[in-house]
Amino acid sequence: PLQNFWGPQTSIASSRWIAESAITAAKRFKPDFFYIYLPHLDYAAQRSGPDSEQAKIALVELDDLLGNIFETMPRAIGTDVIWMVASEYAIVPVNHVSYPNRILRSAGFLNVYEEEGEWIDLHNSQAWALVDHQFSHVYIKPTAAEKNVEEIANLFRGSPGIAEVLVKQDREKYQLNHPRSGEIVLV
Repeated sequence: PLQNFWGPQTSIASSRWIAESAITAAKRFKPDFFYIYLPHLDYAAQRSGPDSEQAKIALVELDDLLGNIFETMPRAIGTDVIWMVASEYAIVPVNHVSYPNRILRSAGFLNVYEEEGEWIDLHNSQAWALVDHQFSHVYIKPTAAEKNVEEIANLFRGSPGIAEVLVKQDREKYQLNHPRSGEIVLV
């Protein structure tokens, strides 16, 4: 189930299932290249903090799981394996949270609708934020963009937890001045 793989309920069970599936697939298909993502360490650190006891336990669990994969995979495919272990990003401790969409809603730029919970009404909103870790892309409807970019950017300038408000060419600082980027980027 997705909730056991991705999100707050993620545990070693999801990573174990992926590892066992990878070993089964390796036995069957004998791949030349294999990419395996084991998610539970990321979520333990996000949920409880990277220095928490839960994150340390998750690290030990992952180490045991990797040891099993390193031992089992070569036997499964009948040849030596070259391993590369990589991480996509680092998780660091935080002491605050920011809610750009709440700020946009309070200012009248974002609308919501009710349907088994509250959802962003993208069609009827003038602006909304796509938030991921320390960055937010604020997208503004093309019909409202030119006149509202500075007004919306000013909503975030000086807001607690917002270190930078990048508009137009300022987005180049993080190589985010491209068509898929938000009109405003918050750091």
